[in-house]
Order: sequence, then structure tokens, then C-alpha cells
Amino acid sequence: MELNDAPRKDGRRRRRRRRRGRGGRGGGNQNQQSQHLDPNDERLRPRRGHTPSGPETLNQFTLFCAYHLGITRDDGYKFQSIGEVARRFNVDVAVIKAKLAQYHIETEELRTLGFESEYAHLDIKVAPEGVSRRALAQTMFDELNVAAPEPDPEPVEEEVAEEEVAEEEAAEEEAAEEEVAEEEPEMTLEAEEAEGTSEDE
Repeated sequence: MELNDAPRKDGRRRRRRRRRGRGGRGGGNQNQQSQHLDPNDERLRPRRGHTPSGPETLNQFTLFCAYHLGITRDDGYKFQSIGEVARRFNVDVAVIKAKLAQYHIETEELRTLGFESEYAHLDIKVAPEGVSRRALAQTMFDELNVAAPEPDPEPVEEEVAEEEVAEEEAAEEEAAEEEVAEEEPEMTLEAEEAEGTSEDE
């Protein structure tokens, strides 16, 4: 607090208060500093009961979580049949079976790596509140040392498919023309015989 040197009429000095600037102690600049968050912090993972928006990606780890551990989209637990897993990823059952083989996570192959499905399901099911089931699954998956997925088969180019169709159509037309050419001499011979018979009569 500062004193004003200008005296009042009664001889007393006036007092005035000095305002604190924003840059002083207790200012708001410290609260405005950016926070550096660890992306691996468990607190940043999806909360249980909270379903992420958007389509779910089908890959080696997400299929392992859903099919072998029963982990749901909201990080809960529910045993899921192969049909339920297929509907979850919006694909056919045949696609899930093919991906299990492509990702090297078929039941028999995981068993040879030491994976015990019954105990793994139990660990995921009884996971305490506040612990991410996906984080537990990641630890299990890393310990199995599963082989890398096989590359996706190369898609058939539309141009190649169109050329094959055109070749098949051309072959069919050629075969049809040959059949017509073989039938024409027989029809001509029959017509000549019929004309000769009519002239004799």
C-alpha cells in the first residue's frame, strides 16, 4: 500500500491501493500453460461403458480382443460367438475365419504358443474397476509373440476382369458361329433334295 504525498485539508495523507497486474503473483498465466500428457497414460483410455464413435477397425489385435478374450467395444466383457464378432466388425463369418488364419490367431495356433483361453477369459472378466481390459489384453498379446499378419491378397483389377469377360464372350460367339456354319450345309442339302422331289412329281 502506498501513501499519497498530496495532503488533505485536514492534514491527513490519502491512501491509495495499488492494483496487481496480471503478471504478478497469483496471476492466471500459470494456469494457461499447456499440459503435456502421456499418450500411454491409462487415464486417457476409453472409460468402461463408453462406446467409441465411428466404425471399429478390424486388425490382428482387435480381433484377438473380441474373439479370444470377449472384450467389448466399451472395454467391458461379454463372451462373443464368431457370428457376433462378424456383426461387430460388419463383415461375414467367412471373413472372420479367413482373418483368424491370416493373423495367425486361430485357436490351435495360439494354444501352441502357450495361450490358455479359459484363464485368459477369467483374468479379463474379473479385471478391477479402473483397469483397462485392453491394456491387460495388450500385455497378454505381447507375451505370446504372435507372428506378423500375412499381407492382404492383391485385389483383382477391374480392367483384368473386364478383359476376361470380353474374351469369354468372344469365344462363345465364335463357337456359336461355328455351329451355325456346320448346320448350313445340311440345311442346303435338305432343301435341294426337297426341290428335286417336287420336280419329279
